[in-house]
Amino acid sequence: MTAHQPIDRTPIAAAIAAHHRLSPSDAEGWMVCPGKPRMEERFPEESSEFSSEGTAAHTVRERCLNEGIDVDALVGEKIEADGLFFEVTDEWVRWLQPGIDRIREAKAEWVFEHRVEMDPWIEGGFGTLDAGGISDDLITIDDLKFGRGVTVDAERNKQMMIYALGFWMNYARHRTKATRFLLRIDQPRVSGGGSEWYTTLDELLVFAEEVAAAAIATLDPDAPLKPSPKGCRFCRAARNSACYALDQFVLDLLGIDLESLDADRRRKPELTAHASLTPERRSYVLEHKSLITSWVNNLHAAALDDALKGLPVPGFKAVATLGDRSWVNEAEAEEFWKAKMPAKAIYTQRLKSPAQMESAAGTRNWKAAQELIHRPEGKPALVPESDKREALIPILSLLDDLDDDDDLIAADEIQPEVDEFDDLI
Repeated sequence: MTAHQPIDRTPIAAAIAAHHRLSPSDAEGWMVCPGKPRMEERFPEESSEFSSEGTAAHTVRERCLNEGIDVDALVGEKIEADGLFFEVTDEWVRWLQPGIDRIREAKAEWVFEHRVEMDPWIEGGFGTLDAGGISDDLITIDDLKFGRGVTVDAERNKQMMIYALGFWMNYARHRTKATRFLLRIDQPRVSGGGSEWYTTLDELLVFAEEVAAAAIATLDPDAPLKPSPKGCRFCRAARNSACYALDQFVLDLLGIDLESLDADRRRKPELTAHASLTPERRSYVLEHKSLITSWVNNLHAAALDDALKGLPVPGFKAVATLGDRSWVNEAEAEEFWKAKMPAKAIYTQRLKSPAQMESAAGTRNWKAAQELIHRPEGKPALVPESDKREALIPILSLLDDLDDDDDLIAADEIQPEVDEFDDLI
């Protein structure tokens, strides 16, 4: 076999943009919760800076593997992904080069960013494999995960197993008699750098029956919703606080009865005391810690959004906050502090930030330095009504005021206010 043969050069952005409703990357979701695809149809797919950064990293790796170059040859280049630009730095060399070298060192025929079809297990299903390797006795599936927040394990990883099935059926079985598989995750920004797991074709074919059954189950208009930490983590319905099954699941975990709470909102719910939890129940709650945290965060974001729009959020209001302080002109600030204090008190490797200087400067010096400091407005915050800060004027009220104004206002005069609304939203 020919090593490192670039078979497929599908552009990364196009490959990632095309998603089947049952994508392998979301198998932890729809295989556990058959109602998830139906719930997510109401919400558009969204990209984040983290996912866009991952797309850029995949672009760099694919270019290096297909063009036979190393990552350091791309240092300084800006890679576009989802309208954002990411610069390839020396850190990217440290993160990406070892995984690239590992692929090059393997005695195998490789394909990169290769589209694989998922029929007959997922009707019309497909996905884009990062890297697939074929030798006489081993089929390798190598997947880059560039995130650092959640460690991904290769063992019985549903996405990787589906990719392995598709790659074997579409491509590998026509080129090798190998029935042994290595599923490998390259996750360079977490401790350990990734993981790997060996499996067999027989084990994958048994799993294929589970995939087929789960795919059929999602077609039922009454498919059940089954919350889980992995399945809910990236669910669009959960992120928009729109999954009633998740709401009920978390409330049950916390021991909150909404019916009794609604009857008298002033009465606090009676939560289960820690000491009364059995060790098994306590462990079950802790297993779902991330799910509970994300549920509360999404609930908070929805409530803040309502408060900014002037919709009712009983017991809370939106207030302005302050952003991080910075020097208006760092050179002028540096000269000011050099005249007031010894160098060891004002420098780390660079001039200390205002927050660091406040504790070291003393009251008189700190008061004299205020004109050197810039502190922008922070993001709006949701706080109890008892908070002494003044509530922000809801966006809808401001817009109503504009509609009611009889004076003619030029478009260029109101544009700054519109920009402020965009920032708040």
